[in-house]
Amino acid sequence: MKKSKRKRRSKNLLARITIFILTFFVLFIAVSTVVRFLKKTKQIPGETGIVYTRVEVLNGCGVDNLAYKVTLFLREEGFDVVEISNVKGEDVERTIIIERVDKNMKNAKLLGKIMKCSNITTMIDSTLFLEVTLLLGNDYNKYFSKKVLDRKIF
Repeated sequence: MKKSKRKRRSKNLLARITIFILTFFVLFIAVSTVVRFLKKTKQIPGETGIVYTRVEVLNGCGVDNLAYKVTLFLREEGFDVVEISNVKGEDVERTIIIERVDKNMKNAKLLGKIMKCSNITTMIDSTLFLEVTLLLGNDYNKYFSKKVLDRKIF
């Protein structure tokens, strides 16, 4: 009789320890999952929820390395600059943000918000594989700080 009580007690103790350990692991997984979903992460670009915005930067005013300096700034802000180029011909007077994929211009508006530029237009062209074109004009210094424009690049 005493042996069966000992076996029951040891089985009960083992069962309680197992239940405690499993309960601990389930709670740990539940808490870590909740924390992960509630944790605010910085999305790309900015914090507006647009996850991926590819940008083309065109230098339309002839200032040396301007497109590259602006590219560095935009990449720091979370944009994916996929093309940098100079526009041939006459200088462009005004900086323009051109939306390429969305009729509601959500990508261009986001870039405009970051730059504080309201000169936005739409030219839908899905063959370019980018969302926004930024054409830098002679008024570029209104949209970028001295720190961005005076940046040493070499």
